[in-house]
Amino acid sequence: MHRRTTLLVVLATLNGVSLAAQPTSGGAAATPALPPAPTAPAAQEEEENDSPFDFSFGPQEDGSVGAVLKGSEFYPLGGRIVNIGLISPFVGLEVDAGWNNDPDALGNASFSLKPAFTLSSLTQHNGAPNTTGPWLYVFADGRARFGRFKEEGEEEPGEVNQMMLGGGAQFRWTTADGIYAWLPKKRRPTQLLEPPSLTFTYYTVQSTKADNDAILPDGVTADVVQATLRSELIIPLLGCTTRNVPPPKDAGPFPGGGWTTTCPFTLDARLTATQPTTGDGEAEFLADVGIVFESGGKLKPVVRYRSGAEHGLEYDRQLLLGVLWEFVK
Repeated sequence: MHRRTTLLVVLATLNGVSLAAQPTSGGAAATPALPPAPTAPAAQEEEENDSPFDFSFGPQEDGSVGAVLKGSEFYPLGGRIVNIGLISPFVGLEVDAGWNNDPDALGNASFSLKPAFTLSSLTQHNGAPNTTGPWLYVFADGRARFGRFKEEGEEEPGEVNQMMLGGGAQFRWTTADGIYAWLPKKRRPTQLLEPPSLTFTYYTVQSTKADNDAILPDGVTADVVQATLRSELIIPLLGCTTRNVPPPKDAGPFPGGGWTTTCPFTLDARLTATQPTTGDGEAEFLADVGIVFESGGKLKPVVRYRSGAEHGLEYDRQLLLGVLWEFVK
């Protein structure tokens, strides 16, 4: 599939040495501007197909047609090295939306703008600085949300539009070390598409516009704390192939090569828990899980499951068997 969140491209200077935190298809830690190691053909193909946003669409179990748009991208604003490590400002965009052609479906859409700073510790690698994980992201969040909800006793859904402000922190792992440790070394996937991350965010609602005389569900206007666990991992047990890739003849001091494992299936998972801090609302949970077949192109078969509630709004249960389209590379 792809990594949905791109590591920053950060330029800094330490004693005249240029440091570049480059995005890699494995979600690897930032590396100094040294001669790059050659990449195995499978990894090169994954990097070429990488895209921060995707659109899943297709028939659902109830016979309707559904769609899910989601993804995020981070744009670097520079960076500098301080005593405690590398600190880098960036601005992020995130979108999450679900749709169903049923007139009574509870569609939803959310858009976030996130100015943030990241912090990563530094070590020395071949005489040059090298960042090590995990990364810490501290961010503000300006979020616009649209949702539909069903009032008790009403035949047609109501609609609500909201603006929220929030802030939080995200802990992001940057390597696959430990995740595939239970596999033999030569069978371990060499890529980490979306590094596992754990995010805590506090939201307060700034404005709410709803249908006239609508009775909003409990929790829609409450202040909340959210915890989100997110990752995109290669499934290492289905249809994988392992081969020994020789290093190129002109590889220089960083020959690369070695065993590489390619697997056709990836697991994309996002689990969100919401706890109101005001009002009488209860804790809510939302799950969004997809299994994607890596066909090598922009269009890929996908099975996606999405269900639960988030910040007072109930999501339609979607079990979608369709096609995923990667775009906005």
